[in-house]
Amino acid sequence: MNYSSSPTQSAQLGRSWNTTTFRLLSVYAVIFSVSVMLLIGFIRYAVTGQMERSADVVIQWQLVYFSAHASICRRSRPGGAFSKLDVR
Repeated sequence: MNYSSSPTQSAQLGRSWNTTTFRLLSVYAVIFSVSVMLLIGFIRYAVTGQMERSADVVIQWQLVYFSAHASICRRSRPGGAFSKLDVR
């Protein structure tokens, strides 16, 4: 098979562009490609947002839990390891 571009091949492409079938196929391919890219972009945006919200909830819960745990440890053992932490 010869994959080199020859003048007759480019002439055939020029002639095939004049056919309605080739034009419709080209337009369909462009519309399909753009719609797939938009769909993938929307899915990425939605999933990323959900993951960020989930991570924020977990981090907030951990801050509350460890802050409460540190204050309990500070009250029960005044000279313990948690007394040196600055948890607010």
